[in-house]
Amino acid sequence: MSSIPQDFINVERSDLGTFYFYSNMVIGILEEGTILDLDTTSKLIALSERNFGLRDFVYISLRLHSYSVDPTIYPYLTEMKNLKGIAIVSEKASYRKNFEVEKQFYAHNMRIFNDLDEAILWSRNLIE
Repeated sequence: MSSIPQDFINVERSDLGTFYFYSNMVIGILEEGTILDLDTTSKLIALSERNFGLRDFVYISLRLHSYSVDPTIYPYLTEMKNLKGIAIVSEKASYRKNFEVEKQFYAHNMRIFNDLDEAILWSRNLIE
């Protein structure tokens, strides 16, 4: 798997994880055991608003650790007009199965990748 590009604009660390902000994307690495529910999603939305304002962006979830995702959060994310897509990066088969469930709840651009570089290229194409 590729490494995090070092040309980020800002890095934010919290109890949820580490988030690398670029001009039009964020790479998020959530902590082991995190429960991504409505409360934690609200915190992620606040981070995005603080770093992007109204600029379009793509969220890349670099899934290095095991954590839970409540798929009912995705309709709330649909309301974010400047969130143009979600990329999930993982080589694990179990995460790929989870992705198929999550995708049913998110009606916009959402893809899974084995490699971070592929997800970054996809995100740039969405924004251009």
